[in-house]
Amino acid sequence: MIKKSLSWSKFRLVLTAEIILIMGIYSAIRLRWVCDDIFITFRYAKNWLDGLGIVYNAGEHVEGYTHFLWLCLITFFQKLGISPIDSSEWLGIGAYGTLLSIFLIISYRLTDKKNFYIPLTALILALHYDFNIWATGGLETSLFTLLISLSFYAICYMRTGRNNQFLLAGLFLTLAVLTRPDAIIFYVITFLFVIVRELIGGETPRKILSAALIFNSSVLVIYIPYLFWKVSYYGSFFPNTYYAKSGFASYYSQGFYYLYTYFKFYTTSLLFLLGIVYLFLVRGKSQGTASARIRELFRSDQSAPIILALAYILGYGIFFIAKVGGDFMYARFVIPLVPFFYFTAEASLRGLLRDSRVLLAGSFLTVLVLLYVDHSRRVIPFIESSSKNKDIIILSGDLKLGLNGIVDERWLNMRINPFTGLDLTSSAKQLGFEFKKYFSGKEIRVLIQGAQARLAYYAGFDYCIENYGLTDAYIAHLPLKERGRPGHERNAPNDYLVSKRINFMFGSFPQEYSGYQYIQFKRPNRDYPGAIITYDRELMRYLREKYSSEIRFSDFEEYLDGYIRGMKSIPAGQIKSDYKKFKDYYFSRNYDPGRERYFLERGEQ
Repeated sequence: MIKKSLSWSKFRLVLTAEIILIMGIYSAIRLRWVCDDIFITFRYAKNWLDGLGIVYNAGEHVEGYTHFLWLCLITFFQKLGISPIDSSEWLGIGAYGTLLSIFLIISYRLTDKKNFYIPLTALILALHYDFNIWATGGLETSLFTLLISLSFYAICYMRTGRNNQFLLAGLFLTLAVLTRPDAIIFYVITFLFVIVRELIGGETPRKILSAALIFNSSVLVIYIPYLFWKVSYYGSFFPNTYYAKSGFASYYSQGFYYLYTYFKFYTTSLLFLLGIVYLFLVRGKSQGTASARIRELFRSDQSAPIILALAYILGYGIFFIAKVGGDFMYARFVIPLVPFFYFTAEASLRGLLRDSRVLLAGSFLTVLVLLYVDHSRRVIPFIESSSKNKDIIILSGDLKLGLNGIVDERWLNMRINPFTGLDLTSSAKQLGFEFKKYFSGKEIRVLIQGAQARLAYYAGFDYCIENYGLTDAYIAHLPLKERGRPGHERNAPNDYLVSKRINFMFGSFPQEYSGYQYIQFKRPNRDYPGAIITYDRELMRYLREKYSSEIRFSDFEEYLDGYIRGMKSIPAGQIKSDYKKFKDYYFSRNYDPGRERYFLERGEQ
C-alpha cells in the first residue's frame, strides 16, 4: 500500500509538471515571432560568416548590439545551415521551457507535503501572455531570464555543495552579462547576498575569501578576456547602443511610467509585496535584537530566497528599468523580473498559510482568477481606437497601439498589411529581393529607420546608417536636446548623411525634404515610396534606362536645367539658399561645372 501510494504521488507530480510544460511551450510556439531589432544582429552574423568581421558595415567597428552570447549562438546555428529566424525562435522557446522546469523544481522544494504540489509560479508563467510573447521575439530576453533564474536556483536551491553553488551561480551570471550587460546588477546583488550570508553564518575570513574567488572565477576566466577583446576591437567599454539610448542619463519619469504600464495591467505581479509582509510578520516574530532577527532571516532556507528575489526586483527595477526610461516595447524589460514577482508571492503564501492547506489552495486559486482578469485588461490599451484616449500615440500617420511611446511590439510586427496580405517580415523579405534585382552590382548606401532593419538585411545593401544611431557611433554620441521615446531620441543630421554619400531612404522621408527627392517603386498592390538623399547621376541614369517602367523619380538634371532657365526671375538670396541644398544633394557628388557655374556666378553678384 505504501509503495502504491508513493507511486501514485510521484505520478501526479510528473503529470502536473508535464501539463504545465506542454501548456506553456504550446503557447510560446503559437505566439512565436521576430521583432525588427533582431535583424540588426542577423546582419552582424551574416557579415561575420562572410569574413567581414563582427560589424554592421564593412570596415566600421561599431558594437551595435548588446547580446554578444546571443549573437554567437545565432551565428553558430547559421553556420550549421539553420536560418537565423528559426534559431532565434527555437533557442528562445528552449530557454523558456528550461525556465519553466526550474520553477517547477523550486515549487517542489517549497512544498512541505509532497502530495500538495501546486507549482504556482511555473503555472502563472505558462499562462502569462507577455511572458509567452517574449519567449521568442528573436531577442535574447528568454535566455537572459533563464540565466538569471538558474543563478538564483543554484544559490538558493541546488544541493551540490557550497563551492559548486558559488561556481555555478557565478558562471550563469557571467553568461548573463555576456547576454546583456545590465545583468551586472543581478551579479552584484547576488555576490553581496553570498558574502552577507557567509558573514552572518560566522564563516572564517579565509572561507569568505574562498567563496568570493569561486563566485568570481567565471568573470576572471571568461568575461575579463572578452572585455579586453571587445575594447580593442570596438574601442569602447560600453556598446554603442548604450550611447544611442542615453543609458548614461537618468530618465526616471519615463522609466517609472514604463513600470506603471506593466503593473497597471498585471496587478497580480504586485503580490511580490507579500514577501515584505512575510519577512516582517512571520520571520520577524523571532526573539532577540533587530540584528539577531536579520541574521535569522538570512540563515533561513525559507526566507533567504525571498530576500534575494526582493533585492532583484527592487535593484533591477529602480537602477536599470526606471533609470534608463524603460523600453519602447511593452513589458520586455520587466520580463526578467516576472518569475521573481510570482516566486516571492508563492513562497510567501506558503509561509503565511503553511498551517492551512485549504486556505493555501484557495489563495492560489484566487491568484489564478486575478491573473485571468489581468489578461482581459491587458488588451484594452492596445485596441482602443478613440482619439479621446490620451494614451494613444500616432505612428507613421496612423493611429497605432501605444502608451506614451510604449507599444505592443508583437502586434505591430505581426499585423497583416492590407495591400500585400503579408506581415512586416514577409513584406520586407519580398521587397528586399526586389531591391536586390534593381541594385545588383551597384554600391548602395541607405538610411534606415527601426523596422527597416529587416529590409536592410534582406536587400543586402552595402552600407546602412540606422537613423537613431544604434549602429552608428557619430549619431549615438550627438548631444541629446530633449528626452523623448526611448531609443528614438536622436536623428541622423542631413550634413552627416551627405558626407556618408547616402543614396536613399525608403518607406518614409527625411526631416528636410524637397519634392525633387521623391522616388517610387511600382509594386503589384501598392507603390512603395522613398526619398533620394544624395543624387548619384550615374546610378540614377542606370535605373531610368533599365527600370523606367518600375521606378519613378524626378530627373534632377532636368530639374536643374529648368531652374537655370528661370534663374533671372529668382531673387539672389533664394538662389544662394537653394544652391546650398543643391550642392548637398547633387554637386558635392557629381562633377558638373557647366551647371554649377550659373549658381557661382549669381552668388558673386
